[in-house]
Amino acid sequence: MEIFGFSITFLSLVLAFLTWKNGKWMKETLNKQTEMISKQTEMIEKQTEMIEKQTEMIEKQTEAINSLGNLIVEEARLTRESTQNLIKYLADLIVSESQKTRELISKNA
Repeated sequence: MEIFGFSITFLSLVLAFLTWKNGKWMKETLNKQTEMISKQTEMIEKQTEMIEKQTEMIEKQTEAINSLGNLIVEEARLTRESTQNLIKYLADLIVSESQKTRELISKNA
């Protein structure tokens, strides 16, 4: 009977030691996982900040492109008006010169 008592005591001590060792390992693992999660959270926050900055830059670039597009449209309109005015002026000049030429021919004839 004493052998069974010593065996049970020995097994109990082995189990207690293994349980203590396992608890210690689990605590270390939990601490490492917590540290990794904290680092990942920090990295995600930095990435989020970078994405927000990039989004802001893209919005500014979009505004600049829209402004440039509006400027191009306005310049095209002004160029068209100038061209139309120039064509009208040249047409009027041609008509005027034609009339002067007819008058000179009439006087000389």
